[in-house]
Amino acid sequence: MVTEPNCLVPYIYNRSFIQNYFQYDQVKSANLAFIFLDLDNFKSINDTFGHDYGDLLLKEMAKRIESCIGPDDLLARIGGDEFIVLHQHAHSGNRSESKKLAREILDKISEPVTLNKLNIKMTGSIGISFYPENGKNMNELLKQADISMYAVKDQGKNGVQFFQKEMESTSINRFIMENFLHTALEKNELEVYYQPIFHLKTNQLVCYEALLRWHHPELGMVSPAEFIPIAEETGLIIPIGHWVLKTVCEQGQSWREKGLPARFSVNLSAKQFEDRTLVKRIQTILTETNFPPEQLQFEITESMLMKDVQYASKILRQIEALGIEVGIDDFGTGYSSLTYLNELPISFLKMDKSFTLNLYKDQQTIKIAKAIINLAQTLNIKSVAEGIEEAEHLRFLLDHRSDYGQGFLLGKPMTANEAEAFTVEKKVSRC
Repeated sequence: MVTEPNCLVPYIYNRSFIQNYFQYDQVKSANLAFIFLDLDNFKSINDTFGHDYGDLLLKEMAKRIESCIGPDDLLARIGGDEFIVLHQHAHSGNRSESKKLAREILDKISEPVTLNKLNIKMTGSIGISFYPENGKNMNELLKQADISMYAVKDQGKNGVQFFQKEMESTSINRFIMENFLHTALEKNELEVYYQPIFHLKTNQLVCYEALLRWHHPELGMVSPAEFIPIAEETGLIIPIGHWVLKTVCEQGQSWREKGLPARFSVNLSAKQFEDRTLVKRIQTILTETNFPPEQLQFEITESMLMKDVQYASKILRQIEALGIEVGIDDFGTGYSSLTYLNELPISFLKMDKSFTLNLYKDQQTIKIAKAIINLAQTLNIKSVAEGIEEAEHLRFLLDHRSDYGQGFLLGKPMTANEAEAFTVEKKVSRC
């Protein structure tokens, strides 16, 4: 149990020692695994509890890693929340032992830590390279292991990845994209698209979900699946997320001044949600744009709530006090804890599109889809289905009384001008 802060984080060796270890031929084994561990989301610990507690957590992690390694292995902390284990007598031809050790380390560090009277569960991402196959000095091995570690991050974190040669080109592309993304906002390359959401029973347009798009002059249209994780990892998602919100509110106010209905659903990223200035930023944007908060709703994921339920409750109630509704996006793919649904101010559940797209393909998916809709009805909150692409999808949702839905069958994401014309058309058709 961690009970008190400690500013110093002891570790076995440091970066300089590892550098010299290779440079002066001190390698004890003809083959070894270079195991590179990065703690996931460690920055949020420092931001939440302060660096003293962050250092104390690092000390605990170092002890746990050390408890997993053998007497000939070396452990070093090379900076921040990054650790290296030099696993002796391991080579790329037989990876099972290295992978077993890496998994043991991940299992050990994931055991709960009591920090400031709260149970914290850490995870880590591990990349592995091999000496001498992947490199003969620390810089080469660290580069390959770092590339592998980021591959784990891109796949959802908390895993192990061995270096593969083809990863180098992927890493270079990521580096290029990250550099481009740093200037995307100032160069006006980002754009908000709008996908309509309908009341399924009446076919009435009720809302637009705001979706971020990136048009790069050299890369072309970059998929959100490619650049959003990079934006999250680098922290760029915070200014980008606030830009999206302000753009949406400005667009909405413009429509209102033209007499058009304007209600929008905006996704909040995990980084935004963890930002202690979030509520203040929202208030500022609403004041600057004069957009009414009751015409706005936010979508967050289950994992964001479950990371720190106490903090999530506080922020959600502050957002609710502004007059903004909040719902759970991609529901059914995460924790799905009924406890937080009962305790937190949640206004709607948005069923993940994977369930909608697989309706009628297997009975289990049908059961889950029914359960999500019934759960929303039982809790007296709204249900929203995404991914409606076929008439059969719509028929199922209508038969089982899903409240709202979106998908290519009902309307594709469109530019602001296209969405405005679409709104006029739907408004006229209802009159």
